[in-house]
Amino acid sequence: MLSKIAKAMLIITSLTPVLITYLFVLILEEGPLIKILILALLILILIFLCIGILKMSRKYLEVMRFPIKSIKTADAEITSFFIAYIFPFITIPYDNINESVLIYFLCLLFVLMWGTHSYHTNPILTFFGYHFYEVTTPQNVSFLLITKRDLRNTKNISTVVQITDYMILDTEKGR
Repeated sequence: MLSKIAKAMLIITSLTPVLITYLFVLILEEGPLIKILILALLILILIFLCIGILKMSRKYLEVMRFPIKSIKTADAEITSFFIAYIFPFITIPYDNINESVLIYFLCLLFVLMWGTHSYHTNPILTFFGYHFYEVTTPQNVSFLLITKRDLRNTKNISTVVQITDYMILDTEKGR
């Protein structure tokens, strides 16, 4: 399992769409170029970090057999979550965005995700072709499975790596 630092990085990277929206507003409103460049660089770093965490997990964590009793898609959560946390920034002109409030908002989301295990709703991973499934073990414990494959059968998953307490990653490559 990854450390709490890696868990925090997954949460932080899931907040990247808020920064992308802010960047979009800055560009439309012709905000300061240095701010635009720094924000664009930060976004790229977060995107590479997000994908890097999954690649490192697949490479360095212990691969284990993982019996699954049931499976259902969890992708639908991402759409509502994504809209809910970027919508307020779409209609605000750059001059009216208070960066202190933006930082507070991001910190609040971070704490909420950390405490509720909802950090798996990561739009960055969706953009790169990952799907999310809620899977249940024969002991009735639910996990979030991240995979690049479209799954319809519990037997399609044979091995995983465990990223966090309730998040697992399919070890087989997507088609």
